[in-house]
Amino acid sequence: MTFTLEAESLRDMVGQKDHEVYSRLGGAAGIAKGLEVNLQTGLASAEVERQAVRYGKNILPPAERLTLWDFVKDAGSDRTMLILIVAAVLSLVLGLTTPDPRTGLVEYSTGWIEGAAILVSVTIVIMVTAVNDFKKQEKFAELEHSSIENKMEVVLREGAKHYISSEDIVVGDMLVLQSGTRISVDAVLISSQGVICDESDITGETDDIHKSGSDVFLISGTSLTEGTGTALVTAVGESSFCGHIAMATRAKKKPTPLQEKLESLADTIGKFGVAAACITFVILAAKETILLWTLKDQRFSFMKYWEMLTTAVAIVVVAVPEGLPLSVTISLAYSMQQMLDDKNLVRHLAACETMGGATSICSDKTGTLTTNEMAVIKLWTGGQHFDFARPKESDWLRVSINSEPPASVADLSDISTNKAIIKKVAETIIYSSLDENNRTALALMELVRRLGYSDLIPASTPECKRDPFTSSKKQSKTRMKVKGGSVMYLKGASEVILAKCTHWMTQAGERLPLTAEHRKSVELVLHEYASMGLRTLCVANSPGSERSYELDVYTELTCLALIGIEEPIRPEVEEAIAQCKAAGIAVKMVTGDNLVSAVTVARRCGIVTDEYNDSRDMLEGKEFREMSSAARAARVKSTVVLARATPLDKQLLIEALKEDPQQVVAVTGDGTNDGPALKHADVGFAMNSGTEVAKAASDIILTDDNFVGVVKAVMWGRNVNDNIRKFIQFQLTVNSAACLIAIIGACMSESNLSPLKPVQLLWLNLIMDSLAALGLATELPSASLLNRDPLPKNTPIINRSMWGFIIGQGLYQLKVCLFLLSYGHEWLGVEYFGDSHLTCVFNAFVLLQVANFFNARHLGLELNVFSEIHRSHVLVFIAGVITMMQVFIVNYGGVFFGVVPVSVDQWLKAIILSAGSLPVSVMIKMFLKRKREETDRTFSH
Repeated sequence: MTFTLEAESLRDMVGQKDHEVYSRLGGAAGIAKGLEVNLQTGLASAEVERQAVRYGKNILPPAERLTLWDFVKDAGSDRTMLILIVAAVLSLVLGLTTPDPRTGLVEYSTGWIEGAAILVSVTIVIMVTAVNDFKKQEKFAELEHSSIENKMEVVLREGAKHYISSEDIVVGDMLVLQSGTRISVDAVLISSQGVICDESDITGETDDIHKSGSDVFLISGTSLTEGTGTALVTAVGESSFCGHIAMATRAKKKPTPLQEKLESLADTIGKFGVAAACITFVILAAKETILLWTLKDQRFSFMKYWEMLTTAVAIVVVAVPEGLPLSVTISLAYSMQQMLDDKNLVRHLAACETMGGATSICSDKTGTLTTNEMAVIKLWTGGQHFDFARPKESDWLRVSINSEPPASVADLSDISTNKAIIKKVAETIIYSSLDENNRTALALMELVRRLGYSDLIPASTPECKRDPFTSSKKQSKTRMKVKGGSVMYLKGASEVILAKCTHWMTQAGERLPLTAEHRKSVELVLHEYASMGLRTLCVANSPGSERSYELDVYTELTCLALIGIEEPIRPEVEEAIAQCKAAGIAVKMVTGDNLVSAVTVARRCGIVTDEYNDSRDMLEGKEFREMSSAARAARVKSTVVLARATPLDKQLLIEALKEDPQQVVAVTGDGTNDGPALKHADVGFAMNSGTEVAKAASDIILTDDNFVGVVKAVMWGRNVNDNIRKFIQFQLTVNSAACLIAIIGACMSESNLSPLKPVQLLWLNLIMDSLAALGLATELPSASLLNRDPLPKNTPIINRSMWGFIIGQGLYQLKVCLFLLSYGHEWLGVEYFGDSHLTCVFNAFVLLQVANFFNARHLGLELNVFSEIHRSHVLVFIAGVITMMQVFIVNYGGVFFGVVPVSVDQWLKAIILSAGSLPVSVMIKMFLKRKREETDRTFSH
């Protein structure tokens, strides 16, 4: 058989909704014929592999990854690295060809060392940068792989339904469409029962698209929001419309907002560093030139000027804080991995840092605040109440509807005397819940078994017309054919169904008019159930005499029963809500339950306290929806409960909150219709048990559907932001101090050279960037992060206390080094600006940075720099590594590092001076604390 259909033409037909091509191919039947597919039975097993070979599988090839060598080339192509390499080569050449100005001889034995040392140091910096970037790539690839779900789809093959991985779908498969799924292939519609698609991600059109004869095209990347049906798959994988776009637009990930801010900050600091390097070179060159003119015995040496230039370039390397963006990357990658352990699967990197500033959390009730383990404990039917046992923890419904029912303490003898109405209740529950597999449906099936009518549950879906339950309509309808007509079965929110009822049924099965008096008594039952915090449902049917088979045509609807469903509050939720309040985050509960039930649950969770009785802050969706946008914006900040809410109400709630530019809004959702709200929020949390559409629209997936995960995300977000600030205050301190010491030291030096040699500056750069980023950016979060209000959006990256730290510690380090340069030779007993003298200055400066690691651990005014040190095991390890390497460098670095071994006494004095930064840190914080108290007192008066 020769195939007449090409993958590209099929993709274009669906993607462009080309009805002309569709008609020319003979519609769905013609396409099926061309693909050798039987529309009644689907593909045969033998044909599946052939289709996969011809049209490919439903997977995208993995993105091309850069090799370690690619990263080495990228790091080596940095402008400052290239300048240093050129400088090192010239230094090497000049060292072996130019006479030393002090001896007049070419030093072949040592002239090569400085150039070689710079080359080795540059190589180390390049390799460390490349390895860091390579590991970052691998880490994110690993995290992305863990976020890919092995989605299961239903296809028709050889006349039977098969559950297969979405990756195993091939062109020609008959796809069984289910509401709430994200379509991963291109297809054309074969049959439809109210199929509606959201194509906004592809076309940008926000209106839902009703699929029918005028539009039979299902485009990959779109979402099925309502209805069921079947479709013929026409393109998969990279040949599909969405896959083709994905392959064409694969690109480097955008930096997060914080990374962009820090790159801008790094550029600004780098400019100051370049200025400092230029000043250093100008001062050194000017001094040397003046000495040549004034001293007759001073010899000109091009090598000396080259050493000055090399030193200036090394200062630029130190001054440019390329570790700032790196620290964000390390912190985010580390946090993403740790958040996965905390049941948070991060899909979008920026969500980590954004959650740190969250001011409001709009949370669903069912499954997020509650356990999603539902059980019917109350039933009102025929004017009689029935109570059912609350299952023990081990008995909560966790099994399929075919399992054995647990024992019930309902009075089954009473039930058995009311068989007429009880059977109708069971029948209505069953037929109004067809093809539903959610927790509510399972709890209702459990009730059917307890009532003794499990034999009515059909083995397969009978022929009927269905309008499934949606959170916007809050009801489900099923029309079944019966002899002489049809019967309508309804189930849904009590107020919605009860408002449509005209009759009720007695215990004996007699239909009576629902008078105003009786309606009031039924509403009292509803209020009683709701005040217990139960979710209430009403089931009803219409007489079996209606000829119409339309879902929207029915008369004389009969109320059969009210059902009270209990959802236990998650035991950890109350504490999590209290943590949010302590953190200055407003928690707002959005639920489809009625207002009385919603407020009861909110009170049990701690969202509403016993002292809180302001009913104005507890609204129903209809009231909220009908307000003007200005009125919603005015009310929304204090609103704590939004009951009988639709997904549109949730979206309006988020929009109203975001009218305030300082608001950072997080929202939870699990349904298809929650997609717009999840996208519109600053951070969207989808439930792992939710629909694919909700997950695709989210930033973070809660793998255990637990509200506690949202609180943990806040803690990690604040931790990321804090860790970056810790690194900034550490790096800017050493950055500014190193530049100033190089400049001032050069002015003080009689030999007209900087006290910190290029190789030493490169070692400091390694400490400042890679090692410090690794140590400070991986600090673990603590519960104290939730004891403060969120930082406003316009908060500067460097706040007042950080400036106090940077200036205070920078001045201390500068004073220590200037003291050592000016008087250290006398205190240490060494030659002024000799090798031992400069080694002691270099040694003290490095040890100051080790001590400053511990000072930088706290952003606030915590006086004990070692508090919670057990949480900083990475930092302690890195500080230890730096210290050991410094000991090795001083003792064995020799000419390579421009150092000589120093005595134990000189080591102790360097340690004492560096340790002095710890009490200095305490004094700085005491000063800042006093200033803050004075400011607070001034404003309070």
